[in-house]
Amino acid sequence: CYSFDYPDTPRYLNLGQTTDVACLRTTYDEIIRKNPHAEIVGIGDCRGSKALLEFATEQPDKLKALVLMAPFVSLQELARHIADNY
Repeated sequence: CYSFDYPDTPRYLNLGQTTDVACLRTTYDEIIRKNPHAEIVGIGDCRGSKALLEFATEQPDKLKALVLMAPFVSLQELARHIADNY
């Protein structure tokens, strides 16, 4: 189990953007490096859900399931990202 959380201070505040997706990518890559057969379920809350959705559009075959709680999603941004990756 991996977990990370950031305070909602101006220094760290974002809406599941590049830094959060990069953290997910790094965490995912390290888990797979150590356990190539891991079946990963992503769980995200609010901006974590948005970041997880964005990550999943890049690596849809590598996640067994997603659990999204109160996802913040910009449909325009998500559609653009899906189009860029497919």
